[in-house]
Amino acid sequence: MFDVGIPELILVLVVALVVFGPGKLPEIGSGLGKAVRDFRRMTQGITDEIHAVTNLEAEDEMRTRLISEPSAKESAAAGSVETAQSSGASGPAETKS
Repeated sequence: MFDVGIPELILVLVVALVVFGPGKLPEIGSGLGKAVRDFRRMTQGITDEIHAVTNLEAEDEMRTRLISEPSAKESAAAGSVETAQSSGASGPAETKS
């Protein structure tokens, strides 16, 4: 977005030194650092909240999908039980020795 290199950064610092003076510059830098830190903390909190909400929505959607649709294993197991019951098979055959 902004192409700020080392020469531009030095120029900004020199202008700030001339405008504010050497006594005020540390106070301004400290205030600016605190403002940036607070901004990052607030934006991180917002992004954490957004991720938490989207994860909850995804989990709720997954739960409703799992509840409403039987799984493929359950369907296959139910089909094999129905087939065994309709053919009259009652279980494994016993052998006499």
